[in-house]
Amino acid sequence: NLPLKYILKKLYDGIREIENIDRVGIWVAPLIGESGYYGWGTSREGATVPFTEVDRAEFTDILKSIPSTTLAYNHCPNYAEEFNSKPNDEMYGVTGHASFPLSSDAEIIGLVCVDNLLTNNPLTIETAEALLPYTKQIENVIRECYKRYQRKREEERSKWLSDIVTATIQGLPLDETMAITYEALKSFGGFDRVGIFVANPVFPRVRGVWGTERDGTRKHIP
Repeated sequence: NLPLKYILKKLYDGIREIENIDRVGIWVAPLIGESGYYGWGTSREGATVPFTEVDRAEFTDILKSIPSTTLAYNHCPNYAEEFNSKPNDEMYGVTGHASFPLSSDAEIIGLVCVDNLLTNNPLTIETAEALLPYTKQIENVIRECYKRYQRKREEERSKWLSDIVTATIQGLPLDETMAITYEALKSFGGFDRVGIFVANPVFPRVRGVWGTERDGTRKHIP
């Protein structure tokens, strides 16, 4: 029941202690991220930094660089050259690089990456293979976090459905029932904005009930 942020930090620290590794990145898929938090990594200066919403693009880019997510790992002897990194890219100057996709039922739920940008020492296949037992342990831990997340989401989804049914049975005003429906769609639909409209059974017109403003706030549509 420890927070995901604490768990990933412990896993990150464990890899940082391994010899012949300068930098480490541990991401979890955005689906699992708690409050915009997605993992830990090592900056170009060697500092430990948290990955947040803005780092999701890097997570996606590195996944694209892996020939197959079914591989135990991918080793790249010169990452920056192979992927044509530019001077303003986070990965500019990286030579030896290894990435380890973490999966659950063929779905990517996380990623571990290592490189030697700080010392520019070679990162060999042997070094990458030596990390496999540890990355498998990380995969097991994140898989359990993922299952916990799924259970929590299912419980919340069931509660929302129950609230909608209860509101309907109790005959709450339409606007109140639709407000509950709006929040359910916003929470579980994966959308930034939601609009709910209802048709008038007597007159051939549609009116809005609830919608999302451009700044993300909920607005009642009279």
